[in-house]
Amino acid sequence: DPLSPSDASLAALRGAVREAWDRHPAAEATEQALAAAEARAEAGSRPLYNPDLELAYDDEGPEQTATAGLALTLDLSGKRRARTDAGRADLVVAEAEAAYRRALPIWNGIEPAGLGASLALGALGNLRAAQYEVAEANRYFLEIARIRERLARGSWLHANALNNLATAAGRRNDLAAAEEYLLEALMIAEAGQGDAAPLLANLGIVSRLRGDFERSQMYTRRSLELYRRAGNSREVANKLGNLGNLFGDAGRLDEALAVYAEAFTILEGNAPDREALGANRANRARVYQLKGDYAAAGADLASARELLAF
Repeated sequence: DPLSPSDASLAALRGAVREAWDRHPAAEATEQALAAAEARAEAGSRPLYNPDLELAYDDEGPEQTATAGLALTLDLSGKRRARTDAGRADLVVAEAEAAYRRALPIWNGIEPAGLGASLALGALGNLRAAQYEVAEANRYFLEIARIRERLARGSWLHANALNNLATAAGRRNDLAAAEEYLLEALMIAEAGQGDAAPLLANLGIVSRLRGDFERSQMYTRRSLELYRRAGNSREVANKLGNLGNLFGDAGRLDEALAVYAEAFTILEGNAPDREALGANRANRARVYQLKGDYAAAGADLASARELLAF
């Protein structure tokens, strides 16, 4: 059947997008990275074997995988499963990056350096931050902040960009810059654009790292109260854990243990959060150690290892 006008327009747009992507400087590198990740994921799911030997052992450290007769693979240690999981995770990241890079020229075609492009850039920046490529993440975040300050100054999008810049600054240990970005973002949020709670929590962490425990407690408690009002129990537990860390640093050990206990009451509820429980038990172990209660510290560390699987 002939294409209707709308179908023809859509087909033309798709063709133009594909052509724009193919001409984009990052296209070839992105597609090659995606292909490599797909290959690694496929290889990771295959048996480990040595085709030159009838019976081979791959024994890296205490782990061991045996192959008998090149046909039967005995996965004795879970190494094959671990390789498969790592390969799949790598592929997911590569697929996400490829999708965001494909989206970027599309958004720029609609509005060069516009808000749509800033969303794709933000996703790429977050991927780099998650991979601890701080300099590259910061480059993306700076570009996003410039776009949003120009097109949406004082909006929640602008506040989000400033928070991302603060996170990157914190990872560089530039705490003064992190605080400056966060305070600017907080002004926007408190004017009715965005959520102040995570910004206050981040200011609490920055103040704690700078050794200003009084200011850190003030920011963290303000964040905690906002999360309580919102009924966000997960974040309430996380901020209680932040207070426990703060009190531990300040030598207020009994207060630290009290807020950790409150956090555990939430985290050990109907759907236990193993990761948060493990992190808080590890942090509480430090407080017990400072108090000289080495038995309790050891028990918390053992529990943390089990919960975090290390």
